Amino acid sequence: MTTAQFINAVTDKEFDRSFAALYGKSDEKISAQRQRYTNALESFGRLFGMDRQIAVYTAPGRTELAGNHTDHNKGKVLAGAVNIDAVCIISPNGGFGVNVYSEGYGQAADFDCRYTDKSEDEKGTSQSLVKGVCRALKAKGAVLSGFDAYVFSDVAQGSGLSSSAAFEVVIAQAINGEFCGGKYSPVELARAAQFAENEYFGKPSGLMDQLACSVGGVAAIDFADEEKPQVRKLEFDMEEAGLALCVVDTGASHANLTDEYARIKEEMCRVAAVLGKNFLGHSSKECLLENFRQVRKTAGDRAFIRAMHFYDECERVQQRVNAIEVKSTENFLQVIQCSGHSSFEYNQNAYCASDAASQPVSVALAMAQSFLQGKRAAWRLQGGGFAGTIMCFVPKAESGAFSEYMDSYFGRGSCMTLSMRKYGAVKLSKSIV
Repeated sequence: MTTAQFINAVTDKEFDRSFAALYGKSDEKISAQRQRYTNALESFGRLFGMDRQIAVYTAPGRTELAGNHTDHNKGKVLAGAVNIDAVCIISPNGGFGVNVYSEGYGQAADFDCRYTDKSEDEKGTSQSLVKGVCRALKAKGAVLSGFDAYVFSDVAQGSGLSSSAAFEVVIAQAINGEFCGGKYSPVELARAAQFAENEYFGKPSGLMDQLACSVGGVAAIDFADEEKPQVRKLEFDMEEAGLALCVVDTGASHANLTDEYARIKEEMCRVAAVLGKNFLGHSSKECLLENFRQVRKTAGDRAFIRAMHFYDECERVQQRVNAIEVKSTENFLQVIQCSGHSSFEYNQNAYCASDAASQPVSVALAMAQSFLQGKRAAWRLQGGGFAGTIMCFVPKAESGAFSEYMDSYFGRGSCMTLSMRKYGAVKLSKSIV
């Protein structure tokens, strides 16, 4: 299908069924996606031509339901894909040049796909992510040629909803579909995306973000063997539970807090070394307590309590899975609250200790608690922490009032009501379901 034909198909509502599956069934949401896709396709057409043969791929953002900062130490997480995403319009160009444009940012990548060595000058750029994904897939045997692409996303940068992972994964899936016959699994694509972020971009993230975006749905993931993480998808119906997922953007990005994230992993690994292991997931809470004095002396007190958070948080993942399986909304919400307290008090990633005057996440949590205290609800920080967003499970009937309340403090549109998305990184078709 050419760019022009794709625009006509979107306008003629031929993709409405897929839009409903990906973004929500309301006429308002479907209409908004028609306009969003049409605008992006027209932008691609202006850049590369209306007669180009194209394909379109989408990868969702993600929310973390349990397992805060556990993936990078071989722990367990429970993650869920949400109905915001990064979308890639792609067209092979017959040469070797890779040209990627990003909506609102201009040219994001421009290089020859035959030469994908890492460059320190590109560290922290979108080009490093695209080039890193290409390098990782080539290392697996992919034979690439040049392509032109246009990426648009409503996963806000620095929001804690994994904008970078969605970008990496949609690029990986687009390359997989156009040049590799779709042969690489969601786990393999997630690992390629993580490689790009770790080695080329320079952020020491775990695999959870990329895997959640790639797999989709609600997934319990065990990273004990990161080469072969165990992924189990669960059925979780928020509508049936009478809940709405509200994510509040504090207006403070965590995009420049890489060092703060890195310290969490470093301190957890420092404790693991005292326990004779490389990662906490290869030891136990019992061993940690048996070495109480030595851990505090060698690794420090903050490292010790971050390790306590790790072990308790891994247990909470299983507790959350059990609550979902028996459809116990009360237990589900209780575990979220426990996870939130542990992240704030033990993992200490609600704000930066070096800048205590700035605590946007802490303020947002305080305001959410003020509204939700005593209700059938739960609230906690979202994702990496320090800045960015918080997540709140709110009684569905009160989600509108809660959004207005939070918007009154953090600005109109700061509170987003999201739903879980069943699908991970996929090619857009007229019958995705």
